[in-house]
Amino acid sequence: MNTKHKIIVVGGYGAVGQYIGQFLHDQEQFEVVIAGRSLAKAEQYAARLPQASARFFDLDIPDYQAIEDASLLILCVESKNNLLAAYCLSKGIHYIDITANNQLIDAIEQLKVQQPKPKSMALLSVGLAPGISNLLAKHCINHHLQSEWVDIDILLGLGEKHGYAAFEWTFDNMHRSYSILEQQHPTLVKSFSRPKWTAMDKKRRYFLFNFSDQHSLASLWPTKNIKTRLAFDSFLITELLFWSRKIGLTKVLQYKPLQRALHRLFHRINLGTDRFAVKASCGMDRQQLYEASFSGKSEAKVTAAVAAELAIQVMQSPQTGVMHIHDFVLDIPNFIKQLERYDRDFRSVL
Repeated sequence: MNTKHKIIVVGGYGAVGQYIGQFLHDQEQFEVVIAGRSLAKAEQYAARLPQASARFFDLDIPDYQAIEDASLLILCVESKNNLLAAYCLSKGIHYIDITANNQLIDAIEQLKVQQPKPKSMALLSVGLAPGISNLLAKHCINHHLQSEWVDIDILLGLGEKHGYAAFEWTFDNMHRSYSILEQQHPTLVKSFSRPKWTAMDKKRRYFLFNFSDQHSLASLWPTKNIKTRLAFDSFLITELLFWSRKIGLTKVLQYKPLQRALHRLFHRINLGTDRFAVKASCGMDRQQLYEASFSGKSEAKVTAAVAAELAIQVMQSPQTGVMHIHDFVLDIPNFIKQLERYDRDFRSVL
């Protein structure tokens, strides 16, 4: 009798999904299924993993019978709604979503009300940011509950070859205004504004950006001023984007044909490295009280490591319902240290 837990990785042949399949395949208790709209690609990658299998699953026109035998579904492609998450919660299939899309995260959170008696867990904020950034911020707050502010700084390498969805999300948010809580009042801010000098890798300016971590954390701690900022490893391009945003030129980056052209260009030329880093700090007034950081190479690989480690823990947990990573992970230092096992370049300072 097969007692292994079946895990279906939708988009399992993509940049993140391939790593997830590899990491979970190494766990004897799991049976890994690589799924996606291209059965040929799924079969090609599954063939590299002994005993893994492949199947067709198109998120746009989903055949739910194709996933009804799963213990856990990990979604590595962008969904347009919360229907797949709702199905999983109703059928007792655990669900992990690596999306960074605020609208989709909000839609899945609505399932707390729409499905008050879920049969499984839906886990959000899975990756680097949101994800590790949430945990580092919560770790800082745990050390200084009286802190008034929390800053999250994200450094991304321009040399990593991301999929189009991640590229599109970044450019869509480059010219966006969004709301954050300041002194418990909603405040409209512009992306790539309010620069702050931060020493991480090298000292450089970081700029406000609409990552979902600051919003989900603010719902837990509305009295704290929580902000997330972004910089790229290329100082020149980061500053160019700031000044372009200041005079309104970044609006053209929302033009889809230009996004596709730039995505192709970025895949052909090397503008930076694949290094990443994230740091959270907290304090009172102008005094910093605590900071914690995590760094390494390959945002895709660290996202997969977070998803894989959560998959292991989710399958051992009796909890149900919609949660963020900071709701689910209680021992943050131990979880962060476990991530370091996935790659020798992953480093934390807690």
